[in-house]
Amino acid sequence: MSRVGLIVRNNAEQTAVNMCIEAHKWFNKKFGLKTKLTFSREVNWGKDVYYAGFYQNVGKEVRINIRNLYGNTIKDVLIVLGHEIRHAIQYQKKWLEKFGKEGTGRNPYVQGKWKGKQYWDKYFSAPWEIDAREYQTKYADMVIKALGIEKDCKIQLPYGSVTTKLKDETIAEFMKKNKSKNIQLLRAYDKRGKSNPNGFWWIDLKQTKYKEWNRETINDAYKKYAKFVETQFVPYKTKKEKFGGISLSELRF
Repeated sequence: MSRVGLIVRNNAEQTAVNMCIEAHKWFNKKFGLKTKLTFSREVNWGKDVYYAGFYQNVGKEVRINIRNLYGNTIKDVLIVLGHEIRHAIQYQKKWLEKFGKEGTGRNPYVQGKWKGKQYWDKYFSAPWEIDAREYQTKYADMVIKALGIEKDCKIQLPYGSVTTKLKDETIAEFMKKNKSKNIQLLRAYDKRGKSNPNGFWWIDLKQTKYKEWNRETINDAYKKYAKFVETQFVPYKTKKEKFGGISLSELRF
């Protein structure tokens, strides 16, 4: 077992991890599986990270994404685990074959072969997902009773926080303060030449030799005033918001 990208932050998370490890062992023995269990706190794609877990048959890996389970109970975590165990059983029985996903978002298109028939449509309508959702709570209840962990399963994972960039608010405030100037906002770049998502550059027409702003003069400003505009970087203001308590019905797993 490995904790992929997960450093446990609090007692509730530690309890959840411990319960998952024990439940996973029980499921493997109960159903004759040889899956491995990993944990993560994945935010790789920002708002496009909609999943609380997944099963990857190549490598027999069950992954639990703690980040999208903030604010949920340990029983909810075990429901996600039960869902992924059901996928492992589907592969073991050769009901599910050649699974693939196309697109991002909460309900992408998926394709696969289910009980000999090809399927290509939305994720939530996939027959293997319908089957896994039917068994996920049954499996969670089974392992909770078998391990005698009813009390621990009521523990709630703490909420987390997410930092939001206030792009529009920052730009509006900046333009209001400089409404008497002929300002052109420019995309900022870092030292490696990649777009900097944390703020913007700006330049006033009076700081240049141009008579007006148009496509040509804006493009030229990047070349002739590059060093100068780097000194006029405005970072986006940010705020921290409470994150968690996402209903399992809104997540992929």
